[in-house]
Amino acid sequence: MKNVFLLAFLLTAACSASAKSTICKVDDEVFITALAFNDDRSASYTDPSGKKHEGRVTARRPHFGGEKTNILFMLEEPRFGADAMEFVLFPAGAEYRVIGVGYKRLDGKLTLDIFAGNNKASCAAL
Repeated sequence: MKNVFLLAFLLTAACSASAKSTICKVDDEVFITALAFNDDRSASYTDPSGKKHEGRVTARRPHFGGEKTNILFMLEEPRFGADAMEFVLFPAGAEYRVIGVGYKRLDGKLTLDIFAGNNKASCAAL
């Protein structure tokens, strides 16, 4: 039920934007439950605790008849030791997948630190 309310919230937020939006429900219980982004490159993800994080689309490119999208989130507070999270959304056959990684800031640079899964996602463009 919590996911239904979360998805409804994301749909409302996405529909209020003037840019074309994509929203995804992600099958993950640790790092990410929902992902949304707009053509203006703004993005958000919701973690399993229900907290929403804001980020930016950093890359979009063709991928096997669809589009692969990278989205970077600089976190206000570290999660699992990561100062930033990056998710890559891409089509995989009839479904979508979301791969995630976390970065730690070391000596002023983001350094790859954690793997945040390779999960199935259900997505819709609005």
